Amino acid sequence: MEPAEGEFDLGDQYIPARHALKRVGRAAKPQGTEVNVRGVRIGGIEVIVIAGPCAVESEEQLMATAKAVKSSGANILRGGAFKPRSSPYSFQGLKQEALRILSQVREETGLPLATEVLDIRQLDLICKYADMLQVGSRSMQNFPMLEEVGRSQKPVLLKRLTHLPVIVDPSHGTGHWWMVPQLAKAAIAESASPDHALIPAWNSARILPKSRTGWRRT
Repeated sequence: MEPAEGEFDLGDQYIPARHALKRVGRAAKPQGTEVNVRGVRIGGIEVIVIAGPCAVESEEQLMATAKAVKSSGANILRGGAFKPRSSPYSFQGLKQEALRILSQVREETGLPLATEVLDIRQLDLICKYADMLQVGSRSMQNFPMLEEVGRSQKPVLLKRLTHLPVIVDPSHGTGHWWMVPQLAKAAIAESASPDHALIPAWNSARILPKSRTGWRRT
């Protein structure tokens, strides 16, 4: 039996296609999804914190930051190797050298790595190092790249809301470092809350947000 117009095939059941997210919407999988990132399970009862600098600037910077966020309870280290900028004269990231640094810091700290993919030409290189691929909002309409990211078989952090685990970014919405802990806790406590938090962090006691281990959903 073929699906009728306005429906889609999900194995042995047909679900009305009332919105664009037919395969990843809650109607397709009400129970939610868990994603395994090098042993860290995102989507379960534990609140997972992804933290680290927007851009990898040096080995010393990343190592100090990684140790600080790990001791504060973070589960995954993020760091930008290729950085999007509005000006071509601004710092564009350390590129492959940053990936090497990220890999070295992972070996020492044990933290899985998440980093952003900006261009389809970077994908193969980044996949050799990263445990999780990040796709920023400016790339969410780059469908050829999204298709290749999906074929990579790597966990992907997307700018989308679905039955997949939801990660809140409590820093970019305000631009104030001191609001990050309160916003992260409020988002997680709210009834329609995200599951986890993505927090930019640097090796500076003044701006490094304080978190604690053992957060659980109730």
